[in-house]
Amino acid sequence: MKNLVNAILLNYKKCMKRPRLYPVLCFIALTHTLFALHKTFPEGLVIDITQAPYNADNRGKQDVTEIIQRAINENRDLNHPTTLYFPAGVYKVSNTILTLMSDTKPSSRGFLTFQGENEQDTVIRLEDYSPGFQNAEVPKPLFNAACPTPNEDKFQNNFFDLTIDVGMGNPAAIGLSYRIKPQAAISNVTIRSTDPRGLGRCGLSVCAPLEPASAFFKNLTIEGFNYGVQLAPRDYCLVLENLTLRRQNKAGLENHQNVCAIYKVNTEGEKPALVNSSQDGVLTVVDGHFKGGATEAAIVNKGELYVRDVHEQGYQTILLDKGMVFPGERIKEHASGTSLTLFDVAKKSLNLPVKATPEVVWDDPKHWVNVADFGAIPNDGSDDSAAIQAAIDSMEDKQCTLYLPHGVWTVERTIVLRLNVRRVFGNFAHIRFKEPEGAQQLPLFRVENTRHPILVVERLMVNTEPMPEVEVPKGYLFENHRKQTLVLKHIWGVSQGLYLGVTPGEAFMEEVACSSPVSGKDNVPMCYFYPHEQVWARYMSAQSDFTTLINDGATVWMLGYSTDKTGVQLDTRDHARTEIIGAFVYSSSIEEEADVPTFSTEDSDLSLLGAKVRMRGRRHEATFFARETQGNKTRDLVVQEVGREGNETTFAVPMMVAAKG
Repeated sequence: MKNLVNAILLNYKKCMKRPRLYPVLCFIALTHTLFALHKTFPEGLVIDITQAPYNADNRGKQDVTEIIQRAINENRDLNHPTTLYFPAGVYKVSNTILTLMSDTKPSSRGFLTFQGENEQDTVIRLEDYSPGFQNAEVPKPLFNAACPTPNEDKFQNNFFDLTIDVGMGNPAAIGLSYRIKPQAAISNVTIRSTDPRGLGRCGLSVCAPLEPASAFFKNLTIEGFNYGVQLAPRDYCLVLENLTLRRQNKAGLENHQNVCAIYKVNTEGEKPALVNSSQDGVLTVVDGHFKGGATEAAIVNKGELYVRDVHEQGYQTILLDKGMVFPGERIKEHASGTSLTLFDVAKKSLNLPVKATPEVVWDDPKHWVNVADFGAIPNDGSDDSAAIQAAIDSMEDKQCTLYLPHGVWTVERTIVLRLNVRRVFGNFAHIRFKEPEGAQQLPLFRVENTRHPILVVERLMVNTEPMPEVEVPKGYLFENHRKQTLVLKHIWGVSQGLYLGVTPGEAFMEEVACSSPVSGKDNVPMCYFYPHEQVWARYMSAQSDFTTLINDGATVWMLGYSTDKTGVQLDTRDHARTEIIGAFVYSSSIEEEADVPTFSTEDSDLSLLGAKVRMRGRRHEATFFARETQGNKTRDLVVQEVGREGNETTFAVPMMVAAKG
């Protein structure tokens, strides 16, 4: 309660500094405070680092480096998802915490989530002037989540709701060295140097070499360091929302060769806010505010760039784009290079309205409903469908959160989300979805209206364990019949389809991925968006050799899209509207016919902003990147000898626009 009062008082003081906006700011600040405070869990659902057998001190008095490392070592080798929970407090450490590699099992795939109780109150802090962090020429991470082996898959290593503090007098310190494959997330995290000079090499370093990969970072704050964020390899797709950078000594964010898409960024410092330092880098920025740097440009670009609605205050200029100075305090819209169109349409983006992903209250864990209490048994291979449905249908009054304990849960019948459920919390448990023999495209979840205006389903993994005896389901993981709001967060599935909209409503998605090992022209897409449906998606990843996304008359806004197979990646039709901010298309299959377009648009609107395309094998011989139809006219965007290197074709698309005639 003391923490709640302090947080409210702090936000009250902030509001008083802006009296004209007092009511609005207070509402926003208080809402954020209430939603951010104190994520606690039912007993046994997570591994509490302060409880037996670890008993880590969270008063900041004892060095808990070895205790945290032991907890990681004993849980990361299990090759199934595990959450290490850090209750509010200060955790004193003195050396690097290694999260991935193991002496006993170096091939461990990760599946570790580091979960704090609260971003402000859960602090993992490096001792001041730690001996191993003094040589600035030899960077040393506090958290090392970057396996050095390029081909080792490290799945779902996540950081939620905590602060990483490298202390004072540690010039070699990297807050978090991070590697992702195929995906991961950081959300509600602060990485800071409390040194008055901002000593520290980098806050967040994503620099380990690997195959194509992607990640979603939301509500990330970095204070101090030479660099706030550094992104090095060429085949990452990094997606950031609500990024705050303060007091960097060299640059706020430096991108080398990646696709980096940022929505809502605020920076404060004397050095450039954003640097796209390589000709192979693709940087996309929408809604940016940059303060400081009287002798510098706010944004420095040497690669491909798309910016919209960016503002500076105090810099010499807002943008230095390949040596060209853009004066003024604001850029409404700018794309480097050539903007692509197939018909005579205005070369400007759709600029679709954006809604933030809604939150729901975090319920008291004593009211959470456990599927195991209704007869569901993990890991035994028997059908848990009836027990899970019984748990849902039993929920009344304050029982609004359904959860799955750790394990593999077998589902052979559709589960209906209805009545009083407000949140389904999977804790990255596995669901093994097995359609009954003879079934035709049954969904895993049928989503219906409930007693609550918002339904959140989060942290689920479906069919991601090796299942040689189970055929990949032919249906969707989610069939949405809901006219109310649906939120899907941190969902990873192996299926022919992830989401099917069947009614107009609002859907929000954050870090969702679907992989289908099945090929064929009759397969369902990863996502089908229903006419007049409204969708806001933050980072989607697809691996499919057939049509991946179909927008059939809906309005879809997407921040970050990544794919590494072939086929039509987006089919926008029937007066639909689609806007994608940041995309990485990695076409690696050799089976696809050369005349299949990557993007298809028919009598609809499309904005593709900040995309990078890499084609390998036969796909690099493909002649069609985009196909657009207006009425009875169809035109193709031909790609020949563009950026071809050996058996690859690589090119960037700062902006491509299609519009219904």
